[in-house]
Amino acid sequence: MEEIARLVWERNREKKVLSKEDIKRISEIIIGENKYTNIKKILIKKVSPIDEEFAGEYLEDRIYFYQMGLEKSLELDYEELAELGRLQGSKIEAYNFSCLSTIFHEFAHARQDLMVLKQKRNRETKLYSIANKLFEMSYNFYMDNYEYMPTEVNAFVKGSLDAYSIYKKFPKGYLSRKDDSIYSAYILQKIQSFYEVDVKEDQVISPTENLMVSADEYNLSKHGIQIEDFAKIVMQENKESLYQRVLVGLPMKYSEYAYINLLKDALKEEEQVPILKKLQKKI
Repeated sequence: MEEIARLVWERNREKKVLSKEDIKRISEIIIGENKYTNIKKILIKKVSPIDEEFAGEYLEDRIYFYQMGLEKSLELDYEELAELGRLQGSKIEAYNFSCLSTIFHEFAHARQDLMVLKQKRNRETKLYSIANKLFEMSYNFYMDNYEYMPTEVNAFVKGSLDAYSIYKKFPKGYLSRKDDSIYSAYILQKIQSFYEVDVKEDQVISPTENLMVSADEYNLSKHGIQIEDFAKIVMQENKESLYQRVLVGLPMKYSEYAYINLLKDALKEEEQVPILKKLQKKI
């Protein structure tokens, strides 16, 4: 990923947004380094059928990236990060971070499909397999419950983490301590956004638990999805670290949610918080 870091750093230094050629080169590097044999084509188009921001779409053996409304995207992405503190870097840096997150988001979907194809039997892969079945059997249900899907939670969180890992590879001193803290807090906030909190009950409801309820209400058993099997995967004893669970939207305890708040508080004070190590720690 060193080449991606150099490329993005150069664009940030030149105050230029990532170009079509840059996105294609970044995609080629990701495919080569991760051996994504299931991706046959990268297509970059100007007009998006999705929205007016830079967007991506993973479909079977190809990934589409849509470049439109760049100025609007730039402002929206900058504002979202700026809510967490005054960024010292340029708006271009905020946009390119978001652009990288979107690129890695789509490749996270490619990774999920490879895991399913290789028939790995761990908890994570079982969740991706069920989400893929839901997409195939009921597109409307999938889109109505988009933010509960383990495939989407993973792509959003992994996309942001991978983008952050690229920014951490910039030459020493380029990414200010303050901006480092803001990007880290943004990722933690993104994780928390998928969970619902009941402060009175000291309870946190995970996206996969919400999906379980929706699937039951929608009577997905008629589509061949056995809710009992899904529930067993979601509600089994958590042996994974908090990091492994938030990557797919599995349950967390209220104390773990509060722990993420403590990390965010430390970041507000511009403390150096290695968020990956902290999330992997036993709480």
